[in-house]
Amino acid sequence: MQNPERWLGDILSSAITTANGILQDPLLNKSVARITTQLSRDKSSPRVLVLDIAVINAWTLPGNTILITRGLAMWAQTDDILAGILAHELGHVERHHAWRQLSQSILLKVVIDNVPTKDRSLRLILNGITILTALSLASLASLVIGALGFLRFYVADQAQRAKMAEAQKAEAEAQVAKDMKELGAL
Repeated sequence: MQNPERWLGDILSSAITTANGILQDPLLNKSVARITTQLSRDKSSPRVLVLDIAVINAWTLPGNTILITRGLAMWAQTDDILAGILAHELGHVERHHAWRQLSQSILLKVVIDNVPTKDRSLRLILNGITILTALSLASLASLVIGALGFLRFYVADQAQRAKMAEAQKAEAEAQVAKDMKELGAL
């Protein structure tokens, strides 16, 4: 059976890389791999992926995975700066910070799950907060909040459309009843 920390990290990594894409830059990828190998203290170097997004950020996922962005790699400009960033992230990997933070967020999830609401969009927002808190993806928070705002708008728009459809249906039924009454009067 696979280590649960690694298993979760693989799932999150797959979802994030699918959403953002992995940068296809052989020179940068080779440089990142070389630096990571030099910095790694144990025999299993973490997997480092460069996301193809302009945001300047890096973070660690549970299970030995580090994500850095194209924006950060461009900002770093030198291998020494990139090595400093990767050394910082390796510290998180070695101390299992992402896994520990996720484990600690279980209590937050239990609390949020018990917030009484039937509002689906509020429930999605609360779940999103739980996920962002658990993974420390603060840099992605604004993207998720924007997406949740759109979702709230979409849900409200769908509700408004349903009300309009009901009103149109009632109006059509009233017109049919009126027409039937007039036809019966002939």
